Amino acid sequence: NNKVYVSVTDLQAHKVYLFDSNASLLPGFPIYGNSNIDLSNADDDAALELVVQGEENGVLVYEVN
Repeated sequence: NNKVYVSVTDLQAHKVYLFDSNASLLPGFPIYGNSNIDLSNADDDAALELVVQGEENGVLVYEVN
């Protein structure tokens, strides 16, 4: 939808921050995560999905509304 998002991952605190193009933190953030994110629409709804590494052998998927 022509929106720009910026993510920041704090690896020491295990937190992921997602900001919009106005540098406003999106509601519900920070979230738990230990890596860079992948942000895309992975299903048929309008919401975006955010994929991030959780623990060493885990992947977390969050829905961004």
